[in-house]
Parts: sequence; C-alpha cells; structure tokens
Amino acid sequence: MQIAKLEEKKVALETQMEILSYENENMKSSISKQMDELQIYQKASLTQDQTASLLQEVKILEEKLDNVQKGKEFFREQWGKAVRELHRMKVDYQEAMQVQIKNNREELMSAEYVICYSIILINLIIGILFRLKH
Repeated sequence: MQIAKLEEKKVALETQMEILSYENENMKSSISKQMDELQIYQKASLTQDQTASLLQEVKILEEKLDNVQKGKEFFREQWGKAVRELHRMKVDYQEAMQVQIKNNREELMSAEYVICYSIILINLIIGILFRLKH
C-alpha cells in the first residue's frame, strides 16, 4: 500500500513537474521577448547628453526662426513704405503734369489769340495799304 501511495505521489509529482517545466519555458520565452523589447527601447531612446544636445539645437533653430521672422517683418515694413512713397511720387508727378498741361494749354490759347489778333491786324494793314495805293 505504501508503494501504491508512493507511486501516486510520484505520478502527481511528475505531472506537477511537467506543468512547472511548461510554465518555466513560457517564462523563459516571456523574459526573452521582454529583453528584446528592452534592447529595442534602449536603442531607440536617447542618452541625456543627446537629449540636451537636441534641445540646444532646437533652441538655436527657434532663435534663427525668430530672427528670420523679424527680418521678414522689417522687409515688409520697408516694402510698404517704398510702395507708399512711390505712389505718392506718382500722384505728385501726375498732378504736376496736369498743371503743366493746363499751363501749356493756356499759353497755347494765349498764343493762338495773339496770332489771330496779329493776322487780323496784318489783314487790316494790308487792306489800308491796298486802299492807299489805289
């Protein structure tokens, strides 16, 4: 009877050993996967120095961007001033040309008046001279 109990105990222990062996293999596989994931994470993650270097580079790039934006704004302001100045000069030039055209018209009309008046006077004089001759 004792042998039978020992045999049962042996079978139970062997079954338990198989279960534990199976669980052990699963644990080894899980540990191996976790180690692989850890290595991937370590390769993908940055060291503190790399992180500090990248942050410094980002700061420098932000400063450069800020300077470029300030330069762009300054250029935009200067461009606006130049456009307004050109417009003002164009308007002034057009107004000056209109005044010049008006003055030239008046001079021309005055000259035409003088020419017409002179022609009338010359015709009168010719008429008087012609009468005096006959």
